Amino acid sequence: MKYLALLIFFILTHTVYSLVDLGSWSLLEPFLIMLILVYYIFENPWIYYPLALGAGLLVDGFSASFGLHTFSFLLVLFSLSTLQLTIFTSKNTGTIIFLTWLGCIIFWLSLWLLYYLSHWSIYILSWPTIWQIIKMIFIDTGIIVFVYILYFNLWLKKHHEKRSF
Repeated sequence: MKYLALLIFFILTHTVYSLVDLGSWSLLEPFLIMLILVYYIFENPWIYYPLALGAGLLVDGFSASFGLHTFSFLLVLFSLSTLQLTIFTSKNTGTIIFLTWLGCIIFWLSLWLLYYLSHWSIYILSWPTIWQIIKMIFIDTGIIVFVYILYFNLWLKKHHEKRSF
C-alpha cells in the first residue's frame, strides 16, 4: 500500500511542479522528493538505494548525461543516512526539515560540481537559475514535511498501535 501511495504522490508532485512552471525541473525534483521520502519512511536500504539508482538512470536517460544524476541521488541518500546515524539520530519535525534542506543542497551542489568537472554545459549557473533552486528547496521541504507528518499521523500511529496489542 505504501508503494502505491508513493507512486500516486510522485504523480501529484510532478503535476504540482508542472503547474508551478519551473521548466525542465518538473521531472528532476519529484524524483528527489520521492527519494528523500522513501528514505524517511522505509528503514531498509535495499529499498531506497535501488530506487535511487533507477530514478537516476531514468533522469540520466532523458538528459543524455549518463551517471551524473545517479551519482547525485546516491550521494544524497548516503549523506542523509550517515548524518542520521551519527549526528541527527531522531526523526522529529526539526530534524526532518533540516535533513531535507541539507539533502536538497547536497544534491544541487554535487550536481553542479559534477557538471563543472565534466565540462558539460547542460545546467548553466546564473542568478535566475539559483533563484529557481532556492524556490524549489523551499517547495521540496514543505512538501516532504507535510507528507511525512501525514504519514506519521495517519499510517504509522495506526499500525503501531495495532502491533502493540
